[in-house]
Amino acid sequence: MRKIKILIVDDDKRNVKLLTEKLNFDGYETDIAYDGLEALEKVESFEPDLILLDIMMPKMNGFEVARKLKASEKTKYIPIIILTARGEVEDKVLGLDIGAEEYLCKPVSLTELSARVRSLLRIRMLQTRLSEMEKLAALGQMVDGIAHEVRNPLMAIGGMARRVKERITDEQMQSHISLIIREVERLEKMIERIDEYKKFQVSELKEGDINDSISNSILSNLRNHIAKEDNEFFDSVIKVLDAEGKKILLDGMVKADESHVVIEAGDRFQEAAIENDSDSDDRERFNDECCH
Repeated sequence: MRKIKILIVDDDKRNVKLLTEKLNFDGYETDIAYDGLEALEKVESFEPDLILLDIMMPKMNGFEVARKLKASEKTKYIPIIILTARGEVEDKVLGLDIGAEEYLCKPVSLTELSARVRSLLRIRMLQTRLSEMEKLAALGQMVDGIAHEVRNPLMAIGGMARRVKERITDEQMQSHISLIIREVERLEKMIERIDEYKKFQVSELKEGDINDSISNSILSNLRNHIAKEDNEFFDSVIKVLDAEGKKILLDGMVKADESHVVIEAGDRFQEAAIENDSDSDDRERFNDECCH
């Protein structure tokens, strides 16, 4: 697994040493730049996932470095933490307006810095995933459009080829037409796979009650437990049980005391069955199932 890379940009070697040791201890790969111009070069070669940037540096200050990075399509999404001794409100506003994600004033707690780094890296990861999903969605739409445009001509070519094949007797022509039909069928299968992939990718969200889902799952397990030989009968029982009867079944499953529970549920079933004019033989049969 590739290590996360962090570029440290500071002209103070003591700060660089301290930050490097801390970030390496946290498991990150680091590189160093001691001025603004070197920082821009290192961004190209090192390709960092995050940048710690000082403001007061020779050759090019941190504000200008951040401005150039945020103006580039290739580097504008790299998170920048400005780490400087300049704590005036105007400097903070300028740094954040340029596009830096964080502005921390020295001296800074290394524990806090680590937390800020982790937070920004999580956001960076989510942005990357979102970007990849958008690209895949755009690609899917393009492929779907191509499949739609190709489908109709293929149907026409395949249909005409089959009709021509039925009417000609020349063997060589028959061979050529058969080749056309085979290639058309191959393309049609490819389009079918594209349609299947599209259905697989499109998720459908439906409103529902999670308690109903849990209940159905537990009742299904109970069904398998006590009605292995007669699932149809058990299904008919569940249909006539009232809500309280089902609740007894579910509570019993949780307590792992199915025998007692099923007998109680049988009583509920009898009451419900009487109200619904159910056959008395079915009630006795259910009691027999429950007690065994």
